[in-house]
Amino acid sequence: MKSKVIFLILLLIIFYLIINNKNENFKNKIILSIHTVFRLEENILFLEEWIKYHKYIGFDRFYLYDNSGSIGENNSNSVNKYDINFNELINNKSYIKNTLNKILKKYPEIIYIKWQPRNDENQIIYAQDKAFEDYINKYSDESDWTAFIDMDEFIFKKDYNKDYIKKFIHDKEIEKYTKLKIEQKKFKDRLCNLKKSIFDIDTTIEVPSTWGPKIIAKNSEFLKNISHNEIPHSMNLKKDNVYNCDINELRFNHYNLNAKQFKWMQRFFKKKNFLLKKDNSMKKFKIILYKNKKPEKLRRYNNININKCSLKKNKIIYNKLYLEKFTKLENHVNSNKHFNKTIYIYWDKGELGMKPLIKSIYLNNKKISEKYGYKLELITKNNIHNYIDVPKRFYEIKSNFQSDICRYYILDKYGGIYMDADIILYNNMDKLLNKLDNKDMLILEEYTNKIGCAFIIAKKNTFVSNFCKKYVENILNSKKTFYWTIIGPDTIEKCYKKYKNNIILLTNKDKINKSINFFDWRKDVGKETYIWYKKNENDAVQIANNIKKNNYPIIITWTLYRIKDVSDTKINNMVMNDKKSIFYHLINN
Repeated sequence: MKSKVIFLILLLIIFYLIINNKNENFKNKIILSIHTVFRLEENILFLEEWIKYHKYIGFDRFYLYDNSGSIGENNSNSVNKYDINFNELINNKSYIKNTLNKILKKYPEIIYIKWQPRNDENQIIYAQDKAFEDYINKYSDESDWTAFIDMDEFIFKKDYNKDYIKKFIHDKEIEKYTKLKIEQKKFKDRLCNLKKSIFDIDTTIEVPSTWGPKIIAKNSEFLKNISHNEIPHSMNLKKDNVYNCDINELRFNHYNLNAKQFKWMQRFFKKKNFLLKKDNSMKKFKIILYKNKKPEKLRRYNNININKCSLKKNKIIYNKLYLEKFTKLENHVNSNKHFNKTIYIYWDKGELGMKPLIKSIYLNNKKISEKYGYKLELITKNNIHNYIDVPKRFYEIKSNFQSDICRYYILDKYGGIYMDADIILYNNMDKLLNKLDNKDMLILEEYTNKIGCAFIIAKKNTFVSNFCKKYVENILNSKKTFYWTIIGPDTIEKCYKKYKNNIILLTNKDKINKSINFFDWRKDVGKETYIWYKKNENDAVQIANNIKKNNYPIIITWTLYRIKDVSDTKINNMVMNDKKSIFYHLINN
């Protein structure tokens, strides 16, 4: 008995050693590097913090292309694109030089390159694309994977284990991916928080997550001796198998949000207000890396003339005004004043190809929309290219899948309201729109514990709408065949699980949802006509009045238009024109 126990213990030990060895192998096997082009005087206060953090999460080498003295966007070699004057930030060249030398000595993982390309006037220029090419041609054989990021960007995954990035890349490499595309989350500018460590900066705003991604790529797939002006937001490889990382899976935190950047974003996104949030997920790294030292001790200010973001005319818009801008932003977060009051529907063959009932519903909905200040847009197979960039597979798949692509792509680009063509609109949509408040999307529980996509209200270009579009894109790119719900209800259900704090879900417990879903989807209302077609007019009037007494605006008809044993013309007349139909009394107020 003793020998059996000892044998089992030995087996467990051997198993543990094998597993542990496998986990260690990926650490020893993969060499990860970061490439960056930077101005030393702009980044010297943050350089060690940046190196120390990325070393902890698993990067082995840092190729630093020092572009100090280069002419920026404003034709100055001492002022950056945010109008920060480096001579005012740190006016002590010996400090900069000594600090750099100490860091280089402390971190042998750094490969320091003095990057000084010049133009025809002999001025030092940025030439970031040439720096990429220089690295790829000279140094890429020294590593397995490389991240191309800036020094105000910190790669982040909510995993506080040492070397977590290596395991993540190792797993993707096994899955045959050669490139990871990571998205950004915007945080306050480092330079407006000089007394804080990066890990203490927790103010962030929501921007479309697909904007300005960065690349981590497999070095053996680099194309050498060619121009690479597509980096850092994209990159052409020999085998270009890209994995699009979800922003909550792996991302980079971008610490560059100041007043000038904010104004630029307003113009770029054609949007005045952004949702202000707090994210302190980096704070734990401060404890891990610095053992709870005070933030001000992480950077040394001795003999340095630091401009502490005080207000000055014709200079950077400093911290006080910057914070006021965000205060104003918070005051307007809840406003739906600029919401796109357009209702979109899709019917592949257009109005001429509609069944009589669908056409009657469409014409009714168009009239009601105009009455209450909304616009109804009919999207078809022939005109969809005027609205969105149409995926290649769109024209090859069935019309129900086409409508699913349409709803998510349209809402991401324009925002507004999308509803299926068989939904009847009979009142003002404002009652539903006002429920949206400061959320990004409103959806319905269409049957018990199951979320549907027949009707969606959404703001454009949000994390939520981005997710839906991206989810559909991934299905289109990865699946050859589709089942009924794969890019319709499945998309919105996955989205709700991930972003439920940003979404209003009207469940069957809500009176308004009970009215919209008055007909149980499990009953075939196209065959069981008694549900809506009553024995006399009075019964129909009573039910219609009960439905609309709280000004509910829509009702889902489900399979009503699909009756097989009645002609299309007859079913249209029964539903829309017969006074025994509850629908007649809903639309004829």
